[in-house]
Amino acid sequence: QFPHHYRIESTPPGASVVANDDTLGATPITLVRERPLTSVELRMTGYASATLELDTLVWNVQSATLRPLTGAAAPDLQVERWTERSTRRGWIDAAALGLATVATAGAIYYKFEANRLYRDYERTGDPDLRPRINRLDTRSGLALGAGQIGLGVFAFRLIRR
Repeated sequence: QFPHHYRIESTPPGASVVANDDTLGATPITLVRERPLTSVELRMTGYASATLELDTLVWNVQSATLRPLTGAAAPDLQVERWTERSTRRGWIDAAALGLATVATAGAIYYKFEANRLYRDYERTGDPDLRPRINRLDTRSGLALGAGQIGLGVFAFRLIRR
C-alpha cells in the first residue's frame, strides 16, 4: 500500500480544505493520507464553496476557482496582494534582462575590437598593441560576467514563480 498524495489549490488562495467535517488546512496544501479521500470541500468567507471529487490515484493535483457570492462584498485582498506584488517587483525582471542584453552586447563589441587589434598585431608585430588587446579582452570578460549575472537573476526569479 502506497500513501495517497493530494495537492489542492484554489483561486483565491487561503480557502479551508474540509473532508468529512474535518478541516485539513488552507490552500494551497499538500496532503499525504494512508487511505484515499473521495472528495474535499473548499470554503472561504464571501465565496461559494466548491467540492472537488478526488481520484483514487497515488498522486493527485486538484484546483478550483471560487466564485464570489452575489450581493456580498467578497474579500479579494489576497488576490490584490498577489497582483500588486507581481507588478511591483516586475522591474527586477526588466532590469535583469536589460543588464543581460546590454552587457552581452558590450562583451561582443569588446571581443570583436580585441580580435581586430590582434589581427593588426599579427600583421605588424607592434608590441604597443598587446596591452590594448589585454584591456579589451578584460572588458569583454567583465561584461560577459555581468550579462551572466543578469541572466541568472532572471532565470532564478522565473523558476521561483
